[in-house]
Amino acid sequence: FTLGEVMVALVLMGMVSVVIYQTLISTQRVTDALRLRGTMQSSLRAGGLVVPSELQQLTIGTASTLDSVSDVRAITDTSITYRALRGFYTLCEATASATAIKVVRVVPSPFTSEYRSPATTDSALVFWEGDTLTTTDDAWIPVGLSAIATGTCSYPSSPASTKASYTLGLSGSGIPGAFALGLLYPGAPIRTFETDRLQTFTSGGSTWLGLSVNGATPQPVLGPLITTSGAVQGFHLTYYDSTGSVLTATSTSIPKIRTIGLMLRGVTSANV
Repeated sequence: FTLGEVMVALVLMGMVSVVIYQTLISTQRVTDALRLRGTMQSSLRAGGLVVPSELQQLTIGTASTLDSVSDVRAITDTSITYRALRGFYTLCEATASATAIKVVRVVPSPFTSEYRSPATTDSALVFWEGDTLTTTDDAWIPVGLSAIATGTCSYPSSPASTKASYTLGLSGSGIPGAFALGLLYPGAPIRTFETDRLQTFTSGGSTWLGLSVNGATPQPVLGPLITTSGAVQGFHLTYYDSTGSVLTATSTSIPKIRTIGLMLRGVTSANV
């Protein structure tokens, strides 16, 4: 080949190499963008399942004797503190001691479940019947758990219905003296719960939706989310009453809550 032909060939090869390089870079950028967006959308879809599944189990008490059953403890536009149901049981035998109750797990269903075994960091709500002819004196008694023991219980009465059970040791003085133990009837519902808080927090320069259990440091549930800027928030809650009117996010609105609206705004973990 002549020198001119070699030079022309090198120029053509250089031009083709540049085109190929630009194509590869463009393909890599598109792939990275799709991956980042896919991860963000997957995180938001998970949040759209996890958060409602937590909040849809909340109970709001309005009758004066049942106020203690209200699971929502505090609210803001960007956080909610609530009693998170972790187990649902029934009392399987008469209670002889104010500091211990024996319970059997309810068969799991969409409305009664046991997410995990009870723990000494949990609390419980014990239903007290009072007068069986009226509901005005019924109450949910909040108690702390100090010990957990496993065993069996014949419930209701036949040996053929023996089921695995827990004996829950109650902290402090247990059932207050104002509630007669004889009115804690076998079959009474008992809920174990932990106090959780959903809120945004910053870690590693990004904003995350975090879950704080019993006042502990928040742990990330999903994210990253958009960092709050004015009215734009990565995690926003709207509270509605029975007529669909928006409630102010204050403690006085808690007994009126009937619906909670959830908004999640995600952001990719790197620039696209």
